[in-house]
Amino acid sequence: MRRLIGKVVALTLLFGSTAVRADEAASQLHARWQSVRVTEPAETAASEIAEIELLFARSLDLPMKPATVGAWAELGFVSEPIQLQGDVCHLLFENPEARLGRGMFLLCPTRAQASTLLIPHGFHDRFTAEIGVLFATEGRFRAVAWNTAPRTIPGDDESTLDRHDATQTVENYFTGLARAASVLGLPGPMVQLHGFAPQLRTTEEGRNARAILSSGTNAPSASTLEAARCLEGELGDRLLVYPTEVVELGGTQNRVAAVLRNWGRKDFLHLELSFALRQRLLEDAEARRSFVKCVGGASQ
Repeated sequence: MRRLIGKVVALTLLFGSTAVRADEAASQLHARWQSVRVTEPAETAASEIAEIELLFARSLDLPMKPATVGAWAELGFVSEPIQLQGDVCHLLFENPEARLGRGMFLLCPTRAQASTLLIPHGFHDRFTAEIGVLFATEGRFRAVAWNTAPRTIPGDDESTLDRHDATQTVENYFTGLARAASVLGLPGPMVQLHGFAPQLRTTEEGRNARAILSSGTNAPSASTLEAARCLEGELGDRLLVYPTEVVELGGTQNRVAAVLRNWGRKDFLHLELSFALRQRLLEDAEARRSFVKCVGGASQ
């Protein structure tokens, strides 16, 4: 992705009510994500989690009304409208006075048969945030979420780190979004995108993998197997399924997966991508189209 310049550009109103080309929208989304990131996040209160579950449900069910925009504003979020491929969407992000690292969210309620995409480690897993931006603007996901806080922050003891990981924290805006999607019965899968380093894996299968797919459980779901078959057909081999083909990086402690299981859903898709595959997706538009089609982000 080309370099995005200027704090002035990043902090101005980027979107309007008119349609935006995919490449322009990608640059603007990435600039916005860079501008709203924080280094010292705060914990989210339980009462706020309950409130945002309702707000996410309202925002994903119908195009945002002024009352919904106002409710988000009371929590410190700005809502910017954007048209992508003819769909009216809203981008939610924290205003400068309320930046607590709660995330950035693109919500497109008029997309009936489209999955949800989560990017929980955009700081740490190189290129995942950028790939998420391209998927969001070139595909047609119902919702896309990016983290805006690092997964680790310095603790009181300089020799330790306190976790602030959207995949491990018991309750956060990502789990709130997952619950809202479940309340509405939105179609899956709910896709979570990660990056891994094959050379650091402990098994031969892990070292040779280009991607590891899992359901966040000890047995792959039908939707995970279907996605694996589709991706392998489109992108080639060494896209392995946990735990039948590889025993690493199964996401079995993932909090969003646990939330979905509590709702009886079996459509969580945990994707670990090698650096080589992330590079390809960043540079190859055809590979991105194939990937998005296989994970339910190409609704008609």
